[in-house]
Amino acid sequence: VCERLWRAPREDPSQITLNDVQQSGKVIDALSGYYAEAVDKAAAGTQVPVRNIRQWFEQALIAEGGLRQPVPQGSELEFGVSPECASSLVNDYLVRVEEQRGTLWYRLAHDRLVEAVLRDNARWNAENLSLLQRQALLWDREGRPDHLLLQDAALVEAKSWLKGEHDPLRQEEKDLLERSQELHRKKEAEAEKERLNTRRIRRSLIVAVSVAAVALVALLFAIWALSQVQTEKNRAEAAKIAAEQSQ
Repeated sequence: VCERLWRAPREDPSQITLNDVQQSGKVIDALSGYYAEAVDKAAAGTQVPVRNIRQWFEQALIAEGGLRQPVPQGSELEFGVSPECASSLVNDYLVRVEEQRGTLWYRLAHDRLVEAVLRDNARWNAENLSLLQRQALLWDREGRPDHLLLQDAALVEAKSWLKGEHDPLRQEEKDLLERSQELHRKKEAEAEKERLNTRRIRRSLIVAVSVAAVALVALLFAIWALSQVQTEKNRAEAAKIAAEQSQ
């Protein structure tokens, strides 16, 4: 923080005034900026991707709950971070080396860096990663739940991004895409099944209505026919009575 303040442009380069301190912003902003500069420097000097370094900080050096946790020296290789890159970060006081029982461990240099790292990583991810890459990080960190899979418009956007130039997909990104597509196919199959059931019910309803209509017509015809028979019977009886009375 002091180094950034000293290197910042000032009215009088020979001294730092209270006004200079106030204009420098909050400590967390200064720490985030220093972290970003140190990461970029280490990446440029060792040819390690910036993303690898940032993920090492967030996924290895910071535990759940925002606590610092030590990691054994050499484990950085799992994130694609070289020993030379780790040494650069140690030299810039972001990481320190501790010895415990004959083993060397890396640890984030200070608790105040936790928030700075997480905040600046969120900024960098938003500016540099695609929706698929960001969602894969979140999905993997949260234990890979189904409700964080890519769906609908998000899945369409991810597929569209894959058609362009991009870095090789990481394993969690491949897994997220595969699981998301499986869920999409499952939903499509369920939707198709529902559409078939709806059509089947509609056809059954049409048949039932048609049968009911034919039955109603038949009933009405039977009532009409019975009425005609009764009418003819009444006429015959009336004619018989009239003939008897005329005799």
